[in-house]
Amino acid sequence: MLNASFTEQVTRTTGPNGSIDWLNCGLTGSGWNPPYVTVNEIIAVSLSSAVNSGKGPFLACSKYVQYFEQYGSEYGIPPIMLASFALQESSCNPDTVGGAGEQGLMQITKDKCGGAPGGNCRDPAFNIRTGAKYFASTLDDNNGDLIAAVGNYNGWFKGMTYSLSDQVFHVFILFTLRGNWISLNLSTLDHTRKSVEMSDTTSSPASSASTLPSSVPSPELKTLSLESIDVSEKDKAEALHLKALANKEFTGHNFPAAAKLYSEAIEKNPKDATLWCNRAYTRMKLEEYGYALTDATQAIKLDPRYAKAFYRRATCYMQILKPASAVSDFKKVLALEPKNESVRAQLVSTQKLIRKIEFEKAIEMEGEKSPIERCYEIIAEGGCDVDKSYAGPKLDLEDGKYTITYDFIKSMIQWFKEGKMLPKRYVWEIVLGAHEHFSKEDSLINVNLEADVACDVIGDVHGQFYDMLHLFSLTGEPNEKHYLLMNGDLVDRGSWSIEVILTAFAFKWLYPKYMFINRGNHETKDMNRAYGFEGEAKHKHGEQSYKPPSLHGKSDAILSPAGLKRYFVVHGGIFSKDEVTLEDIRKIDRIGRQPGQEGLMCKLLRLVAYLHLTDRPLQVK
Repeated sequence: MLNASFTEQVTRTTGPNGSIDWLNCGLTGSGWNPPYVTVNEIIAVSLSSAVNSGKGPFLACSKYVQYFEQYGSEYGIPPIMLASFALQESSCNPDTVGGAGEQGLMQITKDKCGGAPGGNCRDPAFNIRTGAKYFASTLDDNNGDLIAAVGNYNGWFKGMTYSLSDQVFHVFILFTLRGNWISLNLSTLDHTRKSVEMSDTTSSPASSASTLPSSVPSPELKTLSLESIDVSEKDKAEALHLKALANKEFTGHNFPAAAKLYSEAIEKNPKDATLWCNRAYTRMKLEEYGYALTDATQAIKLDPRYAKAFYRRATCYMQILKPASAVSDFKKVLALEPKNESVRAQLVSTQKLIRKIEFEKAIEMEGEKSPIERCYEIIAEGGCDVDKSYAGPKLDLEDGKYTITYDFIKSMIQWFKEGKMLPKRYVWEIVLGAHEHFSKEDSLINVNLEADVACDVIGDVHGQFYDMLHLFSLTGEPNEKHYLLMNGDLVDRGSWSIEVILTAFAFKWLYPKYMFINRGNHETKDMNRAYGFEGEAKHKHGEQSYKPPSLHGKSDAILSPAGLKRYFVVHGGIFSKDEVTLEDIRKIDRIGRQPGQEGLMCKLLRLVAYLHLTDRPLQVK
C-alpha cells in the first residue's frame, strides 16, 4: 500500500497505486510536491499479460514486447511503463517523426542518435533502449523519485501550480495497475484533475497525447467536466442566440468579439460540437493555432463524425508545421465525405509536401553541396550573367568583381517601387556580399555605442516593403552616426519579402558595421515554406536564388544577435532555463543550421524581448 487513498479496484480517480489528488499533491496550493515513490513500490501489470489478453491499447506495441522487457530489465523500469511512453509519444509506430525531428517509438531527439545501427535512429531496439536509458537518467537525477521523474519527462516541475502551468501541455501515462489498467491524467490541459480511464475499447493514449496543441488550452476546459453536465433547454436556446451573434461578428471580421461570444455560448452549452468548431475557426483567424487545435479536438470528442472539425484540425496542423498529422485528419474527412474533391486535392498536395520534405532531408544528409559554393560555381561558369537588355540600376564592376554603392541602393529601392525586379545575378551578388560579412561574425555581436551615435531597432516587417521604407523615413538609414538593427521576421506573409530582404542585405553589404540583422523565427525553412517566402523567392528569382538565404545566407548570418552596449537584443524571448550566459550564446554553432523547436537557438528566435541591463535609454522606433 502506497498511501491511505488507494483502492483495490480501479475507479476514475483512484486505484491500487493511490488517488489522483495524492499524486497531484500541492498543485492547487503552494506548489506541486509529489510523494516520494520508487519504481519498486508501484503495482504494475505485466506487459506480456496486457498484450496477450487480446484487447486494450497495448496491442499496438505487441511487436516490440521483447525490447520493452529486455531494456526495462536492463534499466530497472517496468516494461509496461516504457510501452506507455511509446504509446504516448508515437502510438507505438516506429516510423513516427516528430515536428522537431524526434525519431521513432520513443520520439528520441537527434542528439541521442549516435551509434544507431546503420544510422537508423528509428530502429526499434535502439530507439527503445535509448528511451529507457534517458528515462533512467531522469530517474537518477530525481534521486529515484518516480513521480517527479515522470513529471520532469513531461515538463512538470516541483513547485508548479495551476497558475504556473499554462506552458505545460503533456498528458503523461503514470502508472499501470493490476487487473485492468488506468493512466492517471496529471495534465494541466484539464484542470478538473480528472483521470483518463482506459477500458477494453479505449484507443491508444497517444491518439490524444501525440496530438496535443501547441499553446495553452481553452480556458473553459479548466472548469468543465462535460460528462456530468446537464444542459437545460433554456441554456441551449441562449447558446444558439449567442452563436448567432458570434456568427455575425465573424462575418464582419471582428474575430476577437466572435471568439468571446462563442466562449459565452460554450459556457451555456459545452456539449454542442459546432460551438467548439466555430471557435476553432475564429482562433485560426487570430492565428491562435494552439487554442484552435484544442477546440477542434474537443468538437471531435463530442461528435466523432463531425467532418468539419477534422478539417479544421488538419488545417491547424498545417499551420504549426505538422503535415503528417494533417494527412491523418484529411483522410478522416474523406472517410466521412468520400465525394469531397477539395479535401482530396488538399490531401494529395500535403502528401506531396511530405515526400518533398523527406527528399530534401535525404539530399542534405547525403552532403549536398553548399548553395553558396554552387552559386559561385555557376557564376564562374558564366551561367548567371546579367542580360544585356537590362536597363535598371547597375552594380559597379571593378577587376571582374561587383561592388555596391549607396547610389545603387537608392536606385534599387526606386526600381522596386516601380514593381520591377533585379536580374538574378544582382540578387546573388547582394546575398553573397552580405553573407561574406555575416559569416565572419560571432553568434553574439558586441557593439559599443558611442555617446554621439544613435541606434534604432525595427522588428517584424514581414514582407511589407512600403512599411519598411516608412520606418526608414522615421529612423534614418544606417550610417556612421546611426546604427540600424533589423530584429528578425523580415520575410513571410507580405508580398514583398524579396524586396525587404534584398534592401536589408544591400545595406549590410555596404555598411557591415552600421547595419545589423537578427534572425527571427520566420527566417527558417519550415516557416518560409508555410508562410510564403519560399514560393515568392522561387517565383521571382528561381530555385537556386532561394537556397542561399534559407540555408547558408540567413542560417549563417541572421542569428547574430546584435547587442548594443549593455543591452541584449534578440528577436526571441526569455530562455526556459536559468543561468544562460552570453558566452553560451556566443558558442552556438549556427552555420547551416535550422533552429528546431527546442534549445537556445530556438529560444533566440521566438517571441520578442528587449532585456534592459542599464538605465541608459535605448532609442526604439
